Amino acid sequence: MNLKCLVAMILFGIACGLCAGNVFAQPPDTLIVNYTASTTAVGDDADDPAIWIHPTMPESSLVIGTDKGTTTDGGLYVWNMDGSLRQFLAIKHPNNVDVRYGLRVAGKNLDIVAASMRTQSRIRIFKVDSLTRKLSEITANQPILVASLPYGLTMYRRARDGALYAFVSSKHPDYAKKIQQVRLWGENDGKVHGKIVRELGEHEGIIEGMVVDDELGYLYAAEGNIGIHKYYADPAKPVTRIALFANEATFKGDRKGLALYTCADSTGYLLVASPDDQSVKVYPRQGPQNALHRHALLAVIRNVTQKYGVGLEVTARATSRKLPRGVMIWHDEKDRKFRLYPWEKVAQNLLTVCAEESSSTAVANAFKDASPAQFELAQNYPNPFAREREHQTEIRFRLGRSGWAELRVYNLLGQPVRTLVQRNMSAGEHRAYWDGRDDSGNVVGNGLYFYQLRHENFSRMRKMTLLR
Repeated sequence: MNLKCLVAMILFGIACGLCAGNVFAQPPDTLIVNYTASTTAVGDDADDPAIWIHPTMPESSLVIGTDKGTTTDGGLYVWNMDGSLRQFLAIKHPNNVDVRYGLRVAGKNLDIVAASMRTQSRIRIFKVDSLTRKLSEITANQPILVASLPYGLTMYRRARDGALYAFVSSKHPDYAKKIQQVRLWGENDGKVHGKIVRELGEHEGIIEGMVVDDELGYLYAAEGNIGIHKYYADPAKPVTRIALFANEATFKGDRKGLALYTCADSTGYLLVASPDDQSVKVYPRQGPQNALHRHALLAVIRNVTQKYGVGLEVTARATSRKLPRGVMIWHDEKDRKFRLYPWEKVAQNLLTVCAEESSSTAVANAFKDASPAQFELAQNYPNPFAREREHQTEIRFRLGRSGWAELRVYNLLGQPVRTLVQRNMSAGEHRAYWDGRDDSGNVVGNGLYFYQLRHENFSRMRKMTLLR
């Protein structure tokens, strides 16, 4: 073979390889991490974690996790952010768990926890009391029934109107469509009701890990040894799959727990637990501008102790002084615990750490030089303000995108006092007013209060003082 033929063959091989996308591909970076806190061990079989963030005191946030009970009944555990046990609920075989905020129930805005009950073919709903930081059940007397052997669960808050849904997957082999979408709503009886509104996901394998991007409107569902399926989360949209990824040949074993690290600018990461590989795989929240549904592997997370499992959760928000930039929670299957990893130590110099919330104390002219794309919450004006005659204080805020917005006033204990805004709003500048009364019209006491703006993945809080 002469030199020209050899060169031609090499070039042809490279060209074919480049078309296949696997020649000269760089292996993903590996991030070695170590946990800084752990929960106490569950009694039997730890599985899935969730995080509830306290509205006014991040250090009072909670980790909520399931013991699915392989040899016992299991139960639902609630821990403080230092890992100490706060509450145990003896419910039979909860599998997966998720949290959402501000569901209107009997005239009150409640933060709720949903759990899939593996042996009961139903979902159970609990509210979180921000004062006691404990859970109590508020499921309707009519059970929220789903397909047999419910397995994975995640919730979804629709951005355009705040409607709340749960997605539940079934492990039963007889169901062609593996995922059911359940509409959840509160009634005046103080309970949460639900009904199935659609089914999707014709998969042969088992779907367990699921997560929804509330802001962008996508459901991600992990099918064992196949990959991650991407769907529209809104039931008004088609049920056809948008994308399949995390199916690269180098992915060893099953895809399990999923979690989303989300920043206010719509960037972030999808994390995928890979227990057979003792790792967490990292994919971009969105692909490049010309291919938004292309999610290529970015990095692999491993821990120094080789502690690993199927359950996963992450947040970009502060949850304590020791976790000011967010936290990743990773299930430790062998020790039956959940390990806490500060996000900035996970990200190192490779992944993004979401920008810290502004500490600006600008008043009425807070938006003078602000970009229209920014989210802002100004200091109320006047502050302090006196509750005399018709006096009110004005709160100005800017939304960078249209969508569901909530503006609430809280007392020092983190209890909601007054809901000022709870509706779909357009992008741009808005104003709200507070007259020193609660949701029932009663005059509240003087002192320090907090007000918080929530819009999809954006959250910001400020203090104000009410005088007599």
